Parts: sequence; structure tokens; C-alpha cells
Amino acid sequence: MKINYVINQAHSLMEEQSEILNSLIDEGDDLIRVDIPEEGLTLSKQIELSNSLMDEMSEDDYLVFVSPVPCMLAYVSAQLETSQNVLVFGNDKRDKKELPNGKIIQTVSQTGWYLFNPITGKVV
Repeated sequence: MKINYVINQAHSLMEEQSEILNSLIDEGDDLIRVDIPEEGLTLSKQIELSNSLMDEMSEDDYLVFVSPVPCMLAYVSAQLETSQNVLVFGNDKRDKKELPNGKIIQTVSQTGWYLFNPITGKVV
């Protein structure tokens, strides 16, 4: 089995995300990082990358979206025969953070991550 995970090249997996991905693989399985440039990809490049990834996938492989690439996610989900193998990281938790100027902002929590299947509507 192979898991390709799509992530912005400027980002890294949070510890909990890494643990979740590693829990899905067995010895001999591959966990492959698919970098998205910081500046993003044109729509044509997203489709090209999507087709390349889908061509290499078997029924047992997964494509996981860590960073949001909405057009690519929608295209792959609509095209892939095994679209149930498309997963998206989600997190409903937010942490309050106070900036030096006193302003309070909300940031995504380091914990509370899950993998969501947008086709089945279920958490894996």
C-alpha cells in the first residue's frame, strides 16, 4: 500500500497528523510526501498532478490532503474510481492566542486531528 499526502512545501506535518498517517501503514508500505509550491499551482498544473497521482494509484493506495488544494481535491474525488481512498485532514479545535499588540486570534490546534472521507462522509 502507498499513501501519498499532499502538503504545501512550506508546511510540515504536526505530530498528531504524522502519528495518524503512520498508524495506517504497515512495514513495507510507502508514505510519500507530495509537495505543493508555496505560491500554489495553476489549475492546469493541479489537474496534471492529479492525473499523475491517480495513474500511479492501486485500489489499496490512499491520497491524503493535508493542505487545502480545493480544485485538486474535487477533481480527484470526481475522477478516481476508488475515490473512497481520498482522505482529508480535519480539525474542529481552535486555540486562542494573544498577539504582542493584545489582539486575540484563533489558530488551529496542534491536537484534535482526524482523517475525513469526503465521499462516504465518515471519519476513518
